[in-house]
Amino acid sequence: MAKYSLIFFIITLTAFLTINSVQCNSSEEEKSHHFTMGFMQGGDRLLYRGIIVKKSKILQVRTKDITFPEIAGIPVGPTITFIKATDQYQNGEGGYASIYEGGVGQKTVTMHLKSQRGHGFNFLIEIYGH
Repeated sequence: MAKYSLIFFIITLTAFLTINSVQCNSSEEEKSHHFTMGFMQGGDRLLYRGIIVKKSKILQVRTKDITFPEIAGIPVGPTITFIKATDQYQNGEGGYASIYEGGVGQKTVTMHLKSQRGHGFNFLIEIYGH
C-alpha cells in the first residue's frame, strides 16, 4: 500500500509542477506588450535609444507618435534593420506600440504608442541599422 501511495504522490506532484509552470509562463508573456520588427545584422549599430513616458489620466487613452529621424525632409542616412519597443510596465497595464510609416528597410520610421484606458505607458525604444 505504501508503494502505491508513493507513486500517487510522485504523479500528483509532477502534474502540479507542470501545470503551475505552464500557468506562470503564460501569465508572464501576457503581462508585457513588447514590440519588435526586423532582425539584427552584422555591422548594425544603435541609431536611436529613448525612453518615452506618458503618465496616466483618469479614463483617458494616452498616445504619442515618435519619428526617427526627427529632422523633416528628404530621408538620408542609415537603413533601419531592427526596431525594438520594450514595455517597462511588467504588470499588464502598459501600452502598445505600432508602426505608422516607414520601418525596417526604410530610412525613417514613425511609431505610435498608445496606453490602455486609464493607464500610462513607459517604453524603451531602440532602433538599429547600417
